Amino acid sequence: MKLGIILNPAAGRGAALKKLPDLEKHLKGRGVSYELHLTERPGHARELAYQLAKRDDVFSVVAAGGDGTVNEVGWGLLHKNKPLFVIPFGTGNDYSKAVHDEDRDWKKVIDKVLKTRKIKFVDVCMVEEEHQTRPVFNGFGMGFDAHVASIIRKIPLLKGDLLYIVGVIKSFFSFTPPHLTIRTGKKILSEQFHICSVGCGQFMGGGFHLFPHASLTDGLIDIDLIRKVKTSVFLKKMWLVLKGTHLNEPEVIYFQTPDDVHIVSDRPVYYHLDGEVSPQPVREVKIKILKKALPVLI
Repeated sequence: MKLGIILNPAAGRGAALKKLPDLEKHLKGRGVSYELHLTERPGHARELAYQLAKRDDVFSVVAAGGDGTVNEVGWGLLHKNKPLFVIPFGTGNDYSKAVHDEDRDWKKVIDKVLKTRKIKFVDVCMVEEEHQTRPVFNGFGMGFDAHVASIIRKIPLLKGDLLYIVGVIKSFFSFTPPHLTIRTGKKILSEQFHICSVGCGQFMGGGFHLFPHASLTDGLIDIDLIRKVKTSVFLKKMWLVLKGTHLNEPEVIYFQTPDDVHIVSDRPVYYHLDGEVSPQPVREVKIKILKKALPVLI
């Protein structure tokens, strides 16, 4: 089994590159054949994945990085019938948690996949707006989530879950919730929302259990909405979101749907796809689900 490895050296704030010697040692120790590629710029991982997917000698294409790396590699593999292999080398690694049952130990992940070689076909969402259409594999957020993603880039030193928690706290004091109208099927919701998140996986933002009922294979889009609340209430209940026990709170609207989701904002706002912030703010997005569109090694 030959692996085509795409490693993002910037993932995990540079931690991915530092792990490279251990990764190669681990693979060689298990007799794994591989071809290594380091990304050099945004979009490069997608290009590499697309080329590797056409190779008969490559069994699987590896995304060694965080959720942003997974997004690019997965995008390059869509409709190519070449399985994605996720090695959690990023900051949040939320997609890896969904695929590998929350296992954060990359060596254990590799050993499990090498042993079982089990492939699962998972759902993918497509996000369409006026500037682009691209897939989301783990989670989408419009407004607050994107604001958090932009804030954490400016926080030095911190990593992992603590980075996201600090980012959420800092973001709350500098963010004004937009008025959103969300339409899906026969359901219409229209009010100010602090959080408007759409998920395939269960976790987002480096460990926030936003979508406790989500599954990568159920053909459903999970939507988690949190109404505008006072700062004190938000900070108090943030811990419930971390544990995934927030769904019965009065500020929360949570549901699943097989239908397309249409979101319109009263003003241009940024959004994120798998943690990567949109290049410009938008007022309208449409999201649809592609059922079992991507093979993934689990």
